[in-house]
Amino acid sequence: MTLISVVLIAAALATDAFSVAVSKGLCCEKAAFINALKTGVIFGLFQGLMPFIGWLAGSRLTTYISAYSGYAGFIILCFIGVKMIYEACHSSKDGYPQSSGTSLKTLLLLGIATSIDALAVGLTFALQVDRLPVILLYVLLIAAITCLLSFIGFFFGSRLQGVIGNKAEIIGGSVLCIIGIKMLAEVLWG
Repeated sequence: MTLISVVLIAAALATDAFSVAVSKGLCCEKAAFINALKTGVIFGLFQGLMPFIGWLAGSRLTTYISAYSGYAGFIILCFIGVKMIYEACHSSKDGYPQSSGTSLKTLLLLGIATSIDALAVGLTFALQVDRLPVILLYVLLIAAITCLLSFIGFFFGSRLQGVIGNKAEIIGGSVLCIIGIKMLAEVLWG
């Protein structure tokens, strides 16, 4: 496997994290830089950690994990998306949501949900990479690319928030639900 291949894999894996980061940025009123950094670091951490765990687990579990990753992502993303929509509909008096949804717990759940596919990628790495230094380079590259794209996505979403106003959390929650449904559809219809 070439380094270019790993960069392309990293970019592909980061697309869900980027989309989720945009939706979280839409909901953030304050401290956009800190929240963007926190989102990027958490998403990057999980996106790098999952392929490493997959690599460690080896090829024995590929079928099992691949079969359930879409279901898990669907459940987690739709749960958080519906929660965001609910909170937007029950917003504070000024019309803004009561919470920005950038709590550590929420970001950890989203980090897991957007990186489940990376676990399966790590299992395929086990078939091609047999040296620890090489896999560490690959997962660090995946983590860095995801971190950067998530950081940019969050900032992009936070800039759109001023244009969209107090409907941002509804849009963000809807985006999470759509991504979750897409993950489920990929499992059901390939």
